Amino acid sequence: MDITIHNTNELSILKDPFFTDKIERIMVVTTKGIFDGKPYSYGTVEFKNGDTKGEQKFEATSFDEVCIKIKEFLETLKK
Repeated sequence: MDITIHNTNELSILKDPFFTDKIERIMVVTTKGIFDGKPYSYGTVEFKNGDTKGEQKFEATSFDEVCIKIKEFLETLKK
């Protein structure tokens, strides 16, 4: 089966979701590790632009560290 992909904006159904105004949800979770009981934090920034979705994940050992990583990421996004 041959698939031809055209590289023009008029034909593309993909829309770049990584813009500040396309953020759908920011989630941060802090929990204890299952085996060692040490604190573990992670976060996700979810995006949606039309039918195209994207997400960026973050991991750290503390809530503050995850929040800092997410903040730094958000500052790099297109507006």
